[in-house]
Amino acid sequence: MSVKFPARSGVVCAVLLAATGLTACASEYGPGPYPAYAAGIPARVVEGRVVSFRPVRMTSEPTGAGAVAGAVIGAIAGSAVAGRHDRGEGAVVGGVVGGVAGNAIEQNNTRQAFEYVVRTRHGDTFTLVQPDAYPIAAGSQVNIIYGDRVRIEPVGGYGPLPPPPPAS
Repeated sequence: MSVKFPARSGVVCAVLLAATGLTACASEYGPGPYPAYAAGIPARVVEGRVVSFRPVRMTSEPTGAGAVAGAVIGAIAGSAVAGRHDRGEGAVVGGVVGGVAGNAIEQNNTRQAFEYVVRTRHGDTFTLVQPDAYPIAAGSQVNIIYGDRVRIEPVGGYGPLPPPPPAS
């Protein structure tokens, strides 16, 4: 006995599967979540001060997953939308269009970040880019944390987040 699913169910399943796969490719830097392998690994901490900062946009490195997921989803959708006799052609056209769209979406994956100029208490100066929702103000005392990636955080922590802007 075989079970047949409507074409739309296959498209929905493919979209959910692709979205789950792309989410797994995301990586966080800066003060966000730690990867599991970082637990229990000591990191050297040095005190410093933020000299200045500027807002930048941080992009993810393209992995090709967007193009692959887009092509798969596009092929399934193209096959489902095409007529009964044109499923192969619909899958090819949908795969090409989906692959191009998926690649473009992956290329445009950016988020807010800041480039900080930081001076250590020993007088060394360096720059560091990390994603932050709000900048660490110039003049703030920070801990410079040297682990698998260098990051900074204000001495005493980030504190409470500012209230959201009023709804317009």
